Amino acid sequence: MRRAETRTGADYYIAERGAQLNDLETCLRLEVSGVNRGSERRVKDRLKEKLRQAEEAACNLPALAAVVGFKVCLIAMAELAELQGKD
Repeated sequence: MRRAETRTGADYYIAERGAQLNDLETCLRLEVSGVNRGSERRVKDRLKEKLRQAEEAACNLPALAAVVGFKVCLIAMAELAELQGKD
């Protein structure tokens, strides 16, 4: 939909095709990151960091995070709710 504002804990607002552009209530926040080096474990650790970033933000919209691991050729994604109750 568009770039997210500062302090939302995300980079973009995303929505289903056809959603109204001015209605953020139907959107998800998306935080995207990447790591050039490291193992699959590093990608998963970064994903947890990004989910925590979204959780601590001044925004209550649902959130997703995605991390691209370039060296390990891995894309990891998760919803913020998947972090709840996990260390």
